[in-house]
Amino acid sequence: MDAPRFAGLLAALSPQTSVQWNLYNAISVWKAWDAAGRPCRGTPDVRNDAKRFHTELKTGETSNPRKFQWKVRDFCYHGQLAWYADGAVAAGKPAPEAHYIVAIEAKAPYVVTVFSIGAKTIDLGRRLIRLWTEHLDACE
Repeated sequence: MDAPRFAGLLAALSPQTSVQWNLYNAISVWKAWDAAGRPCRGTPDVRNDAKRFHTELKTGETSNPRKFQWKVRDFCYHGQLAWYADGAVAAGKPAPEAHYIVAIEAKAPYVVTVFSIGAKTIDLGRRLIRLWTEHLDACE
């Protein structure tokens, strides 16, 4: 995704703050935290501590809800959102209460669909991360 479209999406997602502020937050959050005795890191695309939400931007061939839901599962986007939520808390930030994915089609007309990811799905993502961490521990 090119920078002007990314900046435009950030402005639309959080019009109360400047695009520069959102870009700064997207780059500088949660440099590091520890989870299960391991150093961790994460950089969510958009977060708003005052409104307690975070958003991931995804591009691909489709943003059709019937097809994109499988991408969420296959690429474990719910795990990514859970990772960022836990990282926020570990870094002393407020826990996000809402989680969104903005899916943008990579070809014109660049259809955009916003998905709200519920707490049960975030919990499934958190369980995946725990399972992967346990597998990593067993391999070491």
